[in-house]
Amino acid sequence: MTQIQSAQVIAGHLLQETGIALMDRDCDAFMRHIAFPHTIETFQGEQRIETEGHFRAVFQSFRDHLCKIGVTDAVRRVIEASFKTDTRIESTHEVRLLNGDVLVQTPYVAYSVILWDGKEGRWKIASSIYAITDAPELNAALVTVA
Repeated sequence: MTQIQSAQVIAGHLLQETGIALMDRDCDAFMRHIAFPHTIETFQGEQRIETEGHFRAVFQSFRDHLCKIGVTDAVRRVIEASFKTDTRIESTHEVRLLNGDVLVQTPYVAYSVILWDGKEGRWKIASSIYAITDAPELNAALVTVA
């Protein structure tokens, strides 16, 4: 690593960048911040994503669901983030899915593992666990794409 930053700042930056890419439907910009293999887990299951093609399918599934429920903004904020090693951050964040200023989904929490990619010289999200208790279709959009 060339620069020491706080885990909160790093996690917040990744949330900001991936949030913009998600709302812009820009899978390439989102994927720039993803480590492969990548794991996504919800209460409905887990999937390991090995390829960019598979990630694109999951991204599209999630975007399709957001459109279906009328999401115009995804507001995400870091709750806590800390270094576990020099190359590993563990972070939790809250997600609020909105249509304008109206909440369209009960807020939920996600836990992510963020790893330093020494080859590319930046932090990437390696896995995420989503605690979505009341939206089986949202969970399915994240873990049922093969």
